[in-house]
Amino acid sequence: GIRLRGLRGQPPIMRGIVEIGIPSSFNLIIRSGAGVLFMTIVAMHGTFAIATYGIGMRIDSIVDMPIYGLAMASSALVGQNLGAKSPDRAEATAMSAAKICALGMAGFGALFFIMAPQIVSVFTDSSEVIAMGTSYLRILVFSYVFIAYGIVLSLSLNGAGDTTPPLVNTAISLIGFQLPLALVLPKLGLGVNGLWLSMVIATVVYTLIILYVFKQGRWKQRRVWACLEQ
Repeated sequence: GIRLRGLRGQPPIMRGIVEIGIPSSFNLIIRSGAGVLFMTIVAMHGTFAIATYGIGMRIDSIVDMPIYGLAMASSALVGQNLGAKSPDRAEATAMSAAKICALGMAGFGALFFIMAPQIVSVFTDSSEVIAMGTSYLRILVFSYVFIAYGIVLSLSLNGAGDTTPPLVNTAISLIGFQLPLALVLPKLGLGVNGLWLSMVIATVVYTLIILYVFKQGRWKQRRVWACLEQ
């Protein structure tokens, strides 16, 4: 079983765990809840839209894997550099990781834009879904570079112990932008493409905010290790 004896008499450590962990938990809850609501909106547009969204999410998850790998490495290095009292090196590490991921995603985006019909046809032989999936990919690729920066910088903030900004940013981008736009844009003559455009806009908003927060540098004053010094 899990032994908690080592934490007894060490409230600073327990408080630090809670302060960092709770915002991260709510971040995941908001993402999951928004995902369910967005799927409900997609379902309003028929089975082809549902199938397209499912295929698109599979493709996106494959593309995102390398980003999460580098982002987690960046998160660990940011924490280590802050622990070593080298905040500037922590920032340089995160930005370098983001740039590497952005370059890779730009390459994927160019490939997917050109090869969209062929890529979607790997998952289905429905001409309707292939056509809709082609539009999905050709719209979503414009968010790929933003996705790279958003993921890397968010996890880097988590590595610094500053988990509240990603939580607030998630709420703003998903609840404040993606879900309302997913309801409005299709009615403006965009059809299902309005759904995919709402995803792009939400991603851009998320990344611009997280980049602003990251560049402000308040996270550099976070002292995750302080509880260990007491």
